[in-house]
Amino acid sequence: MNATRLKIGNPHWTKLIDKFADSVYTALGVDRVASAPRCDLYGLVLCETGSHSDLSGIMTANADETSFATIVAFLPTPFTGGAMSIAHDGITSVYDCSVNSLYQTTLTA
Repeated sequence: MNATRLKIGNPHWTKLIDKFADSVYTALGVDRVASAPRCDLYGLVLCETGSHSDLSGIMTANADETSFATIVAFLPTPFTGGAMSIAHDGITSVYDCSVNSLYQTTLTA
């Protein structure tokens, strides 16, 4: 779903995303003053029960020449399984966010 069709009603959402984006900028060594990075909402991806989603195509399809990172948010919803596997430069990390999925938003970059 395109971002123009989304409305986030949580008054804490912007602060959560801004704080996480700041941690991403710091981890990547981004000079906020020199580069004035921004965090833009692309859209919403809904996954069916038992689905396997490769988000890499979605993330790269919407990148422009100024993009240097992608933030993915897993919104609170009950699910099991759903371990997230992230691979970069020959290193793979797996994170299972299903344990508290109903009660937390999980952010990854």
